Amino acid sequence: MSSVSYRERVWTFLEHPSTLFAYVTFFFLMTVVVISVIPITLEHFAAGFFLTNESWLSAIDKTCVLIFTLEYFLKVWAAPKRWKYIFSFYGLVDLLSIMPFYLDLAVHNVLMHDLETLRVLRLMRLLRLIRLLKLLKILHVLQIKTSIAEQVAPVVLAFVFFKLGISILEIYNVLDVTAELGQLFAIVGFALGIALGQNVRVAHQKFVEVEETALRIHALMISIYYVLSSHDSTKNQCDKIAWEWLESLIQLLERSETASKQRFYRVNRQLYDLSVPLEKSPVFVQLGRDYTYLNTSVSFILERMNAHIPRPFSNLLQRTTLIYIALMAVFVPGLPGLISVIVATYMLYGLYHVALDLDVAIADDHRSLMSVNIDDLRNLRHTLFHEDLIQDKPLPTS
Repeated sequence: MSSVSYRERVWTFLEHPSTLFAYVTFFFLMTVVVISVIPITLEHFAAGFFLTNESWLSAIDKTCVLIFTLEYFLKVWAAPKRWKYIFSFYGLVDLLSIMPFYLDLAVHNVLMHDLETLRVLRLMRLLRLIRLLKLLKILHVLQIKTSIAEQVAPVVLAFVFFKLGISILEIYNVLDVTAELGQLFAIVGFALGIALGQNVRVAHQKFVEVEETALRIHALMISIYYVLSSHDSTKNQCDKIAWEWLESLIQLLERSETASKQRFYRVNRQLYDLSVPLEKSPVFVQLGRDYTYLNTSVSFILERMNAHIPRPFSNLLQRTTLIYIALMAVFVPGLPGLISVIVATYMLYGLYHVALDLDVAIADDHRSLMSVNIDDLRNLRHTLFHEDLIQDKPLPTS
């Protein structure tokens, strides 16, 4: 077996498990992540118990760090693009989860008589809590590629580092926070939550309207198609025009570079002209009614898709949220401040991201968390008319 193929197998085993043993190994590593946080938590919240059992708790910590170190260097060695992995989000999380241990180990004996520096080093141990971010790998491995946790995690990480920097300034008495501002921050946070929640409500209403309209268009188009295709005077042209109508509409909904409203209006007129020979048919009244509803629905969905939450208002909410979290990091001291920063960032910035994704409605990239499903229209384009059109030309991909 070649060295390259072996590296690929190791990388696939660690990053994209597909066998039972690979999944067992992955969840073992995630269990180690949880166990590794126990000594750190006890050290800060149950100091008496930690001091009594320091020897075996430290042994657990060192064992976990050894496992993480082995995992990290295996990934660096096996990664197809090493620098890309090293500077990726998960690569940095893997590195930062072991770095504080070795930093503490390297300088502790040298600076053991510098009490202030030792206090900073003890604070640096809290960085080991970053190991919890490794649990996000569960989302990645289970192929939940986009989630609120995954999108907000980099922002949470940035504010955690910011808060730890502020804590170092507090230790050196560079920053002396004595004001009791907890109640004020609670009130401001509640107000921000209401504003962001209102944003989500408005965007969700639009999302639901677009989704319902897409389903209505699908049903109306099927009805119109079967009427036109069942009459000798229209069935010869029906397939081609109906396919082009769906193709041009889907391009508009997906915001394709080749999308053209002029093309859609032209094909839409051709679809209407197909019904003219049927004006003496009993089905003409129903056909005309369906066509009217279809045009109304298309106009509505295109209008709603482009009716976004005003960008200045959205930007104002984002900046206000970031300023609020930064001020909380500065003015709420100690561990309560760190916990408040993590919770506030996840909840408030998470709401902001949800509103943004709902407002897009039909996503034009894979990073969106939510998108109206227009697969029914795509399937109608590819299957209903496929058999007749495939003889003339291949179906273009969307």
